Amino acid sequence: MELSIYLVLVSLLSLIWAFRKLRKSKSGENCFLKMVCTEFYPSASDEDWDVIVIGSGLSGLTVAKVLAASGRKVLVLEQHDRAGGSCHTFELDKYEFDVGLFLCLISANNFNARPQVIIGDRYYGRTTGDSKHFCEQLKSWFPAEASNIDDYFQYKCLGANLRFFVAIKMMPAFVVRLLVRSGVIRLFTSVFKYSGQNLLDVMKQYKLSADVQTVIAYYFANYGAPPNRASFFQHHLFLMENGFYPVGGATTITANIIRSINKFGGKVLVKADVQQIVFAAGK
Repeated sequence: MELSIYLVLVSLLSLIWAFRKLRKSKSGENCFLKMVCTEFYPSASDEDWDVIVIGSGLSGLTVAKVLAASGRKVLVLEQHDRAGGSCHTFELDKYEFDVGLFLCLISANNFNARPQVIIGDRYYGRTTGDSKHFCEQLKSWFPAEASNIDDYFQYKCLGANLRFFVAIKMMPAFVVRLLVRSGVIRLFTSVFKYSGQNLLDVMKQYKLSADVQTVIAYYFANYGAPPNRASFFQHHLFLMENGFYPVGGATTITANIIRSINKFGGKVLVKADVQQIVFAAGK
C-alpha cells in the first residue's frame, strides 16, 4: 500500500515538473521571438543614438554588441521581419527551419546536400570526414603537390593553440595584458599570426596551384567572404573535427546577442527599410 502511494506521488510530481518545464520552455520561446521580432516604431528615430547599425546579421549584431558594451547607445535596423540574417529561423507547417546556406546538387528526381567542385571537365566531390580525410583526398587528386598539401595542413596545430587562446580568457586581465604587450603570448599560440592573414595569401605561401586553392576555398560561400578577404583562421574553423548545434536552434544565438544589446541600452528593430544614409555636422 505504502509503495503504491509512493509511486502515485512520484508520478504526480513528475507530471508537475514536466508541465512546469514545458511552460518555461514556451515562455522562453516567446521571449526569444519577441526579441528578434521587435518592430520599428517612428519615435525610435527621434532618440539620440551614438551608433546606428544597418543589418542584423551576425556581423552587424556582433559589432553592435561590442559597441553597446563599451558604452555607446546603439540602434540596429533590419528590413526583414526578424533579426539574425543567416541565423534566423522560420516556421512552416509546425516545423522550424534554419536558413543557413547549404550546398546542394540537384539532378533528375534527386536532391542531395553534397559539396562538389567542378573545374573544367573534372569533378572533385568531398566526402564525409575530418580535415585529415580532406587532406588525403586532396593528395589523391593532386599527387604532384602532396608535399605542399601536407605542409599546408600543418595548421592542425591551430586546434591546440585555440584551446590556449580560450584558456587565457580565464586569466586575470592584468596578466593577459602583460603577456600581450611583452609579446610572450606569441610563444604559446600562432592564432595571432594566422588570424591576421587572408586565406589566399596563405595558400600562395605554400605554393599551392590554382586548382588546389579552388578546391580548398570553394566553401567560402558559407561565411560570405572571398579568399582574398577571408581570414585563414576563420576558414579552417570549418575543417576542425566535430560540429555543434545550439539547443533551441539558430534563433537562440541571435536572441542572446540581442538580449545583451538591450541590457546595455541598445535596441534591435525589424521591418525598418532604410532608404538613405544622411550625414550632418560630421555625423
